[in-house]
Amino acid sequence: MCWVDIVILIIIISLVIQGLVVGFVRSIFDIGGILFGIFLAIEYAENLNMAKYVAFLLIFLGTAIIASILGRIISKLIHLTPLGIIDRLMGGALGFIKGIFFCFVFIIILFLWDKGKVMEKCEIAPLILNSGISVCQLLPEKWYKWLKKTTKKQEKLRAQIYYEYHNLPL
Repeated sequence: MCWVDIVILIIIISLVIQGLVVGFVRSIFDIGGILFGIFLAIEYAENLNMAKYVAFLLIFLGTAIIASILGRIISKLIHLTPLGIIDRLMGGALGFIKGIFFCFVFIIILFLWDKGKVMEKCEIAPLILNSGISVCQLLPEKWYKWLKKTTKKQEKLRAQIYYEYHNLPL
């Protein structure tokens, strides 16, 4: 077991514990709020009259905060019923999935930076990398089209911010 495997175990165990404490419903609202906030910010930030990066930040934070508050309220209501334990167990399972996802991203970054040298000594990291690649192959084509469109919008927004900051014409 190498240091990467230890980091992976720490990340996964931490997120499972967090999921057990927070619960499934609240975790879903938090994740959904972040994703929906990013989506709304990318879609509408450039249409507002205020500075684009301020609009992006306000839309993102506003959406994420509202979703988090809704998640907390609904989670508290669920925990007043016998479904509270199921919510916590499912939260732990979701924490495990989040941990695997974050570790997959971490391994890809490490792999690109280190060219796979560290991976030769690892036992857990190759399993997560292979599993992540298999899951990515199952994603529908629409996902990749949306990702490409979103990336182009982000690059355009980033270029506009850069040119505005440096007072350069577009």
